[in-house]
This record gives sequence, C-alpha cells and structure tokens, in this order.
Amino acid sequence: MAETAGGSSSDPPPRKWREVIKHSITGLTALGIFGALVFQGVGTYLQYLVSKDQLAQSQEANGERTRAQASKIAVWRAWEVDQGEVQIQVMNRSLDPIGWLTVAMEGDYRTGGKVHTGTYTFGFGTVPPCTLLTISGKDGFYHTRSQKARQFINIKIDAIDFSDTVGRHWYETDGEITQDSTAHIERGERRLTAIREGEYAETGNLEVQKVKTSEPAGCGEN
Repeated sequence: MAETAGGSSSDPPPRKWREVIKHSITGLTALGIFGALVFQGVGTYLQYLVSKDQLAQSQEANGERTRAQASKIAVWRAWEVDQGEVQIQVMNRSLDPIGWLTVAMEGDYRTGGKVHTGTYTFGFGTVPPCTLLTISGKDGFYHTRSQKARQFINIKIDAIDFSDTVGRHWYETDGEITQDSTAHIERGERRLTAIREGEYAETGNLEVQKVKTSEPAGCGEN
C-alpha cells in the first residue's frame, strides 16, 4: 500500500491531533487549578491555626491581667507559737485597695468548760494596698449578737469574697479564686442547712475590734 504525501496511513489526521492537544491542555489547566486550590486551602488552614493560637494567647494574657490583683489577696489561719494563740491574717499584696472583703469561717470557742463550734462572717469596707492584717482569735473579735468579745481556740476559713479595684467581684471557696459564684453559693446553702439542723452552737456576725497592721513581703511583685 502506498504512503500518502503527509505520512503513513496510521498517523491521526491533523484534526485528531488538535483534539488530543486541546484535551491535554485542558487537563493540565484543571490540574494546575486543583493544585492552586489545594495550596490556597493549606495556606488558609495554616493562617487559621496561627490566628487561633494568637487568639488563645491574647485571651490567656487578658485573663492573667484580669486576675492579677485577685491572685494577690489571701486570708488564712495562722498560729502564734510563742503565745499559743490562733490568729487570722488578711493580706492584700497588690498596689491597689480591695473593697467589701467578707470572710466566712468556723470557730471553736470554750465556755463553761466545754468547747463549742460556731459559724461566723466578718468583713472590711476596704483593705488598703500593701497591707497585712493580723487579728487575734483571743481578743480580736466582738460578737454582735452576744455583745461580748469572742475568744476562739481554733479557726477554719471557709470562704471569702471581695471586689477588686475596678469593681469586679471575686470569690474564693476551697482555695480557688474565681468570678463564678456557683461554688460560693452552694457552700452558703450547705452552711444554712447545717445551721437549721443545729450542727453549730452559735452563728452570727463578728466585728473586728483589735487588729495589727504591717506590710507583707514582696508587695507588688508577680
């Protein structure tokens, strides 16, 4: 069989070559678009991860700034070894005052040769900055109901609450400082139930009548 002038009889016609080239270009273009979309998607996801991390860091920093003063407030029971006397110490280690500090506590006191347990609250309108208050359990409290000084031989701090310098309210129950009052309210409800059931010999408010003031170590430090 004779060959044609343009090539062998097995070669595809020019039109077929054009179709093959056209489809090849279309496929390469689609592949390129797909690759670009994948690259863009990966870039967008990485940008999302970076933004999420930055947001988390910003929220953490804001939370630390919000808690900065609250974390420097503490109330605890102390013991004066030399005098054998239980005490309460109230500390504001920040450079700003706090307001409306209220302390809930249990206290054991002795009357008539017997030891009784009561539940009490006492507070301060303001605790100045850089201040450590020491209250004697022996003669530092005045019981408003009995109109007498209450002498404690043991004290347990149950909870505190206070307002920071910008008016945010804080609660500490079971050693955790938070702006969520849920645990604080639950503790109060348990306390009221115990009072109704007669678990305490005495309840009421205390007024601080004797207090020593000093400056805590490391005032203003983180």
